[in-house]
Amino acid sequence: MIKDYLEREVELRGKIGIPCLLERFVLRNGEEFHGSPYPGKRMKPKMCYMNSTFLMEQKGMKYYEGLCLNVINPILPFQHAWCVKDGVVYDPTLAEPEKYGYLGIHVPDRDVHRITSETGYYGILSLHDMFNVDYINERDPEVMDIAKAVQGNAAKAMQMFSL
Repeated sequence: MIKDYLEREVELRGKIGIPCLLERFVLRNGEEFHGSPYPGKRMKPKMCYMNSTFLMEQKGMKYYEGLCLNVINPILPFQHAWCVKDGVVYDPTLAEPEKYGYLGIHVPDRDVHRITSETGYYGILSLHDMFNVDYINERDPEVMDIAKAVQGNAAKAMQMFSL
């Protein structure tokens, strides 16, 4: 469900020149999951990057980042982090993770450690409300070219209207 939703959003936004870099990257490289009830005690709300890093380090789970969407009431996807073990989502942050669809990339432990050490912040794909363009480009250089082309096509269309 989240994949279909994002594909429609990217197509519509692309028509008006919004590059949707993160969405394109996650669609091209991500895995889709459906949430399941978290078996442990819920961790700090709104601290998904920190919570998921903790699970990765302490429980040996795989760290994922991407987008999440409430499948019961799908309004807007949001950036999020969670962990996966044996194909099961472990999301210690959301109150009812079983109501969500997840689409994200597995970020290897070494990348999580490297980037959090370099930046001093949790989170890999976004840094200070900006996308981590260097990491996205490192993982998928073609998606950067696609996003730039979308912006360029919109700029050309706007020039045609201003003549």
